[in-house]
Amino acid sequence: MRKYTFLITIVAAFFMLSCSGDLSDRTAQEYLSAYMKDNKQVVLFGKIDAKQILEKADYKNIPKAAVLLKSEMQQYEAALDLSQGICFALEGPFAKDAAPSKFLAFVKVKSMDSLTSKITSLGLMMEEEGDMKFTQDNDVSIGVKEHLAIFITKKGNYDGKVALKEAFEKTEQDPSEGKIEKILSQKGDILMGVSFQNLYATSNTSLEELPPAKKKQFEALVNDSYIQSRISFEKGQAVFESQNLFSKELMDRMFFQEDPGAAILAKLGKGNARLGVTMNMDMNKMESFVDDFAPDFKRSLSRLSFQMQLIMSSLGDKPLTNLLNGQLGLVMVGDMMRDGSLVPDANIYIGLGNKGKDVSEALAAFLPKDGLYGMHVNVNDKEVYIASGGSDAKELSIPAFAAEFGKKGVTAFINFDGMDMESLGLRNEGKALYAFRHIMVTVDNNGSQMIITGKNPDENILKQVVNVYVKDLEKSIGAIN
Repeated sequence: MRKYTFLITIVAAFFMLSCSGDLSDRTAQEYLSAYMKDNKQVVLFGKIDAKQILEKADYKNIPKAAVLLKSEMQQYEAALDLSQGICFALEGPFAKDAAPSKFLAFVKVKSMDSLTSKITSLGLMMEEEGDMKFTQDNDVSIGVKEHLAIFITKKGNYDGKVALKEAFEKTEQDPSEGKIEKILSQKGDILMGVSFQNLYATSNTSLEELPPAKKKQFEALVNDSYIQSRISFEKGQAVFESQNLFSKELMDRMFFQEDPGAAILAKLGKGNARLGVTMNMDMNKMESFVDDFAPDFKRSLSRLSFQMQLIMSSLGDKPLTNLLNGQLGLVMVGDMMRDGSLVPDANIYIGLGNKGKDVSEALAAFLPKDGLYGMHVNVNDKEVYIASGGSDAKELSIPAFAAEFGKKGVTAFINFDGMDMESLGLRNEGKALYAFRHIMVTVDNNGSQMIITGKNPDENILKQVVNVYVKDLEKSIGAIN
């Protein structure tokens, strides 16, 4: 019997070792996934393909900076496996300036010696604790093991060694499954996920003041609810996409509506549209959500003015639904001048609810007969229509790239084509717009999409943006000389 017991023990041990796997074989993504397992503090997480982003920006050919960037990249690539990306996690609660309580980055290590050498070359002293080398410089702590590096940023006084040890221990768990795995398995230059459940659990908001029954209901809504996002920089365009991975309860409460026929376009006047925004909501569902989980919203509206308080009180138990029907739209229209400037006019549509007549009559009595700031206002029981009236066009013209305009819960576009953008004198952070041809945004109950199209369809949009700043720098240097 003993020999069978011994054999069974050997076989069991073999299977346990086989199933546990070698941690050194894990990817950076799997280390992050393991860190997140049952972790109620992580609100936002994801992965950045920094190497691919730099290559798409053609960093090796950036004047002046290319030599330095190539040298730095060679050093980091010798130490880190950047092909696996830089994984990150932001933990709550978030401060008023949106800063997380803790930021962590996880990077696969190629050579522990090369990495520690690079860290010490930055003037940081490395200490040892078991198989971990670490350093702390004020808010920043860096820990390195044979196959993983963890970077932590945390405000205030904290023990970096302890924080790093705890983080490494969490990465040794089994990776997460379900929606976290799905989010991290996307393809893209930047991947992100937001946990509504953890955001709520780590935040101190007015939701804490809700009655117990409402708090329990809200907790059920956000349970296992995420938004997954990806950003891809491609030839000629950048694509920002998100998908709502909500609980069934939360999806049932979503209030955006779709209109494949885009009926609102017929209510937005005439002209060649350069910019537009539309919204189409189920006001009953939206107001019910506000009543259940954001009761302070209506009270804050009433505090705006005495007139607003009177309006709100006159509209009954469902003031927002009785005032608006959920359809809103705006287009900026106008013709291009020879110098590339635009003479803008605006058309605005506001759909009114069941008691909109009372508001429209009060509004009509208040408005001057000759218009408002040069804009014509037409008010009736069902709508408010405001137009500049400067266009001679016979119909509303929407650019071809904005074919989805007016069809989703929220749609928006802006067309820069033919405009002299540099004449706007944008500040540095806004000059990236010089590389853009147009932008299109759509939002519905399932998620959102934004497509930014560059002026050159054959060149990666990151390279186009880099070129804008390179040319701007060259102009500045030329002006100095």
